[in-house]
Amino acid sequence: MAASVKDADELRIEVEAHIPWVRGIVRRFAESLGFSEKLLTEIELCVTELATNLVVHRTKNGRISFCEVKENDLHGIEILAQDEGPGIRDLSKALQGGTSTAGSLGQGLPSLQRTADEFEIHSNSQGTRVRMRKYLPPAETKDELARSDLIVSVAVRTHPESTICGDGHVIRHDGPRTLLAVIDGLGHGTQARKAAAVAEAYLHANHRKPLDHMPAELHASLHGTRGAVAGIARIDEAANKLSFIGVGNISARLWLPEEKSWVRLISMSGTLGVSLRAPRLFSYPCNRGSIFIIHSDGLKERWELSTDELSLSPTEIARTLMRDNWRRTDDATVMVAK
Repeated sequence: MAASVKDADELRIEVEAHIPWVRGIVRRFAESLGFSEKLLTEIELCVTELATNLVVHRTKNGRISFCEVKENDLHGIEILAQDEGPGIRDLSKALQGGTSTAGSLGQGLPSLQRTADEFEIHSNSQGTRVRMRKYLPPAETKDELARSDLIVSVAVRTHPESTICGDGHVIRHDGPRTLLAVIDGLGHGTQARKAAAVAEAYLHANHRKPLDHMPAELHASLHGTRGAVAGIARIDEAANKLSFIGVGNISARLWLPEEKSWVRLISMSGTLGVSLRAPRLFSYPCNRGSIFIIHSDGLKERWELSTDELSLSPTEIARTLMRDNWRRTDDATVMVAK
């Protein structure tokens, strides 16, 4: 059964004994690319999950392939798992976790999404195709990779008549760059949470992608859900820049300490998963002392912060805004980065 990395273009996965075999082959290949032990362990877990799914679900012609990828300044490994049926009956439900048709815990796909730097899945009765990527850390010095003083805090309130919050949020640190997002599933309750969860999973799995790629891909991911609106920002501390792209009724502001004024960030109209215009990407200066605040429409838009309140910690600012401005007729999420 032995196969060299060079020859391992496509590995058939038919029985349980194939799982450690393919895991070892992919690990040795990833080692040759320079992945650390921690990242190698994550890659091994992903391969184990992908291969196990092919076996326990008794797929037809299940196979795994892998290759080196280099795109722009990103360098890493791509792993592709494919089969020819029977497919995943309810993909949206499977991506939320906690369900399985094979007697497992049902946490595999959500775990893959959280671990991968990029993740895509397509499934129908003709088969399933899962593509994931894991990238090496950027080739900067340790000082450049270390986050400086950015602190992010979130306050959340659930609709008074519901026990399930239909809002969501994402915080992903990547060296000096941090991806931040607030998501509002339409309405409230279970269906709103389902839409928010799908958006959260996409952003966790694709947090390194360019922001202007995300709305269209989120729109496709959210088909079949109630839909959602979202604001997505990336703060680059090394470049002193904040980039923002928004779809729908999400509010965001940036405090500019040099000018002692707020900039209102622009979110384009639309609903992800329902209707989408071409959104625009905006960039703003973001220096030490800047404050970024983004919130769903469960918070009143016309809030103000005093000079003393601006000096509070992100946690205290988020609590203050929620205490004084929650509408109490909807879910509400406010995120503060400082």
